[in-house]
Amino acid sequence: MKELPRIIKVLKERNSFLVTSHIHPDGDSIGASLALACALERMGKRVEIILEDSVPKLYQFLPGAENIRKVSKIDDPPFFEVACVLDCHTEKRIGSVANLVKGADLSITIDHHPDEGGMGRINLVNSSASSACELIFEIIRAFKIEITLELALYLYTGLVTDTGFFQFANTTPRTHQIVASLIQAGVVPEQVASKLNETKDISWLKLLSSALGSLRIDEEGEVALVKLKSAAMNRAGRREIETEEIAEILFRARGVKLALLLRELENGKTKLSARSKPPVSAEELCKAFGGGGHPQAAGAILDLGLKEAERAILKEAGRLSSDR
Repeated sequence: MKELPRIIKVLKERNSFLVTSHIHPDGDSIGASLALACALERMGKRVEIILEDSVPKLYQFLPGAENIRKVSKIDDPPFFEVACVLDCHTEKRIGSVANLVKGADLSITIDHHPDEGGMGRINLVNSSASSACELIFEIIRAFKIEITLELALYLYTGLVTDTGFFQFANTTPRTHQIVASLIQAGVVPEQVASKLNETKDISWLKLLSSALGSLRIDEEGEVALVKLKSAAMNRAGRREIETEEIAEILFRARGVKLALLLRELENGKTKLSARSKPPVSAEELCKAFGGGGHPQAAGAILDLGLKEAERAILKEAGRLSSDR
């Protein structure tokens, strides 16, 4: 991480910071944003977290989540010396917050996704890290700031969600070393697990029923696909982040190597969420449609309706399978 010393220098010397992350924020993007902002504020800096989308209800238990601002509700945005873009490194992934990033004197990208490059003037992109929170932990440690319970909670939430509760291939010895230090700082794993897992209600079960009613499995039993129409989402009053677990449920079935969730968006496009087991690559599939992510967990948005998207995705999945 050769850019780490340069980033530390900038964070110490500058005084006002914009912290942002990708559209449809998840546990890692929220946790990393809150942790970096908290650390900078403890150093006497002025910091604002501004996102394209609202914080999902699932993560509103995190202290300070209520202070994260939605860009559409900012009429007169302030000037920031430095913009920190976390957990992504392309302009299209941060939505209209990109205009605020461009207005800063300097931009920094901190990400762990495997694509090359970055949109910042300084780019820390380390695909060997399990999560953005793992990288933020290293930055905070370089600050020599005490890891308080609040900071530990932010970081642990990001680590546990982006590693699938330490089940995904991105879980490393370093991940567990960091988690050990966060538990020593006061995080209680079962309490966090309760917040993240025990959030389902009857409407979610109805949504799950709707999705499973569309279940399609290939002849080999290796590809499982379900669809969710926007009308079903609206009836259930659910947000996107709450549907991701449906792909995880498919993924748990014996023999399934590729689990696909297709969700119809209000604008007529289709959101693809993919989970896979080696040697199948969810990332490779999603990249074919302009998306990306991790080898075993990835996503994409297709400019196609639900039926057309299903055909295109299954065709591409078949091609990738024949190439193996």
